[in-house]
Amino acid sequence: MKVKDVQNMPKEVTKRHNFVSKRLKNLWKEDEYFRNKFQSIFEYHKSKLFKVLGNRVNHEDFFDPYHNYITDLFYQGYYLGRELVENQDVLIADRFFEQPNGIIREQTYDILSGAAGDLADLVSHEDSLAYEQKLITENEAVGPVLLQAKIDTVTLGTYQALLDERSSKNLFVTPELGDEFRGLLHRSDDLLFVDPQKYFICLLTNGHSEVWDLNLWQTIPARSRTIGRVHISVYEPETTNKMVEKLPFYQGYEGLKKDRKTVTISLSLTERISEKEQLPIIASMVESIKNRLNIEYEDIQVSLSVTEKISNYQYSPVPQEEE
Repeated sequence: MKVKDVQNMPKEVTKRHNFVSKRLKNLWKEDEYFRNKFQSIFEYHKSKLFKVLGNRVNHEDFFDPYHNYITDLFYQGYYLGRELVENQDVLIADRFFEQPNGIIREQTYDILSGAAGDLADLVSHEDSLAYEQKLITENEAVGPVLLQAKIDTVTLGTYQALLDERSSKNLFVTPELGDEFRGLLHRSDDLLFVDPQKYFICLLTNGHSEVWDLNLWQTIPARSRTIGRVHISVYEPETTNKMVEKLPFYQGYEGLKKDRKTVTISLSLTERISEKEQLPIIASMVESIKNRLNIEYEDIQVSLSVTEKISNYQYSPVPQEEE
């Protein structure tokens, strides 16, 4: 659907488009957090496109059309979100809006595609198709990357519309779990998105240690969505100092004693994650833990391993009978 064709559409459609235009302009003008998040989406997918296109396309010729392309997709996603919440035949209960943001974000794609069908076809129009064809002509391998950028951006537009609907209803996110379930990395009953396509979800937590899986966002077709796992442990200074005194590894290193708690992060990522994507993931984790536990960077230790895949095993000492 082309924005410039709005005036030729039914009154309720024109009204909805005018609402969306005004809302997004206000967000862009007044909300720095929104601008930064939109820019991160823009840069993330631009980096993926450039990785495929390489030097085949001039940066200046690419930039403005690409910005218009992404902006149009986000706009249309927001419009579809407004269409959803205004549709009397689609009931979205208040308890849905009261979920943490990450949970809503993960569910948005299923809700949107279930209601709208083929998103890529729905939001395509003459101008966007011409732009896509131009890039595909340069390198046909860019096609799947463009398609994923399209689906992601439309879904994020709808996600923003859902968050705004929550505000308009004066609804609030349910308070996070307390005590040992609060979460060290993030609130344990939420998802922590570390980039536009990946999030951590909590598997185990007890206030001192926890395990989170790194998953691909629902928009991405994948046989297995788990692409990483992290183990986080917190040691109080008394415990750390006893280890320095007792464990052979620390002999002669009395200077390692602490007067603050220590956090260890053991991160395993699959080979599907490029080296360029690793640092932003680590940075997001460290920043989140630092802020939640009110500790310093030097109190957080990170180890990283790269593996072919994340596997789970259930050991049993009883040998299985041969068939």
